[in-house]
Amino acid sequence: MLLSELALHQPAKFDDICGQFQELFPAPDLVAASQDYRWPESATSEQTLRKRTETAASFASWSNQGLSSAEATEHLRNVHKWGFGGQDLNRRQRYIYDKPYIDDLLTMLAAWRDRTDRDEMRSTLVHVLTFPYIGIARVSKWICFLDQQSYAIYDSRVSLALRKIEIEGRRIFPTLGAKSAGRPYQDYVGASPEIRARKITEVYCLFCDVLSAVKNDCEFEEVADVEIALFMLGVKKQYW
Repeated sequence: MLLSELALHQPAKFDDICGQFQELFPAPDLVAASQDYRWPESATSEQTLRKRTETAASFASWSNQGLSSAEATEHLRNVHKWGFGGQDLNRRQRYIYDKPYIDDLLTMLAAWRDRTDRDEMRSTLVHVLTFPYIGIARVSKWICFLDQQSYAIYDSRVSLALRKIEIEGRRIFPTLGAKSAGRPYQDYVGASPEIRARKITEVYCLFCDVLSAVKNDCEFEEVADVEIALFMLGVKKQYW
């Protein structure tokens, strides 16, 4: 099931985006990058992949058993700590563990886990992305670990790798905020939380659609395998 409006209604543009992706990232480059996957940088590739696999398996198991609200904070926190260097949500963000926000987050995760109602998937993600201090770099980690065969993480390093993909002179995948000195600034997305949430939801849906379309070129089994490669390539200035 295609998730993005562009893929559904503008197939020629979607094919163009996929073609640009394949030109920018030849299959051998993606495979090599994925085999060098390290997070944090001090870890080996084997350690990194094992930790990711274990964290994702635990999260997916909790999801498939019903997304128990009693265990939600534990599982959400585990994924966040994996993705953000061992850090939990900060004080401004921890409200999401409380009602009504946690209920809305779990509703969104259930929609993406079930993958039966495209409109519900999109509308619930838009809603969650209007929450203050909670962006797609965080939310996509939770979505991805529901099902790495179908979903991927869209964070600052991945967005850097995709900067050169354009349609009619417009960057398709906006650059997210990256704190490291010397990196490009984040792109302006919208004037209000609602506008930004709608636009980023479409970006994320398109991102998953594109990665799903190109993953077989590399004989990758999962959409997340492509994202892993992009994560490693995003630090290279040649893609900026």
